[in-house]
Amino acid sequence: MNRVPLRACLLLVLQISCAAQSTAADQAEAPFGLTWGSTVEDIKALGVDLKPSGDSNDFGESYVASRLPKSVSGQESTFLYFGHNNRLWRVLGASTPFENDPYGIAAKARYAELSAVLSEKYGKGNAVEQLGEGFYSKPDNFVYGISQGESHWFTKFEGPGVSITLGLFAQGSSALRWVLIYENKTLRATFEQDKKAREKGSL
Repeated sequence: MNRVPLRACLLLVLQISCAAQSTAADQAEAPFGLTWGSTVEDIKALGVDLKPSGDSNDFGESYVASRLPKSVSGQESTFLYFGHNNRLWRVLGASTPFENDPYGIAAKARYAELSAVLSEKYGKGNAVEQLGEGFYSKPDNFVYGISQGESHWFTKFEGPGVSITLGLFAQGSSALRWVLIYENKTLRATFEQDKKAREKGSL
């Protein structure tokens, strides 16, 4: 009777375990009623309208999504990122602008609400809520400070298999938006490996 060496058995079990973990991460629940690892075709089958973003970015193929299964109050724009292998690994949601609010009072209030919900679900995040110096430290220059990159207002959360960043972003000097960015950790690693392989093949 042939016996399989113990080392070979252990390696086989490890490979099966890693594959199972990868599959579980790929098929985990993503935000807004989506599923990580979905293809463009899978997303469209849910009734989601996808339009190419037309942006040149470092995250692979990207689409502007509408008619999502779920959304957050005040959410205006959603971008889905599928890397180079047609698998959803990154999701970005942004709010309608909070206009005529140089102090950022309404935007910060909504940011605090979302942060509380995320903390309850994923645990306390790592917050960076810092005003700039001098001119940018004045309360009435809050939005301008964010737009100039002198002030920073965001929190990072780490959940099982996912990284989330909630932040305030200013487009111009008059309006803030909250932005939510989700990334699947396993699929992010796969994307980075694929990106390096593509770069190597181009040299």
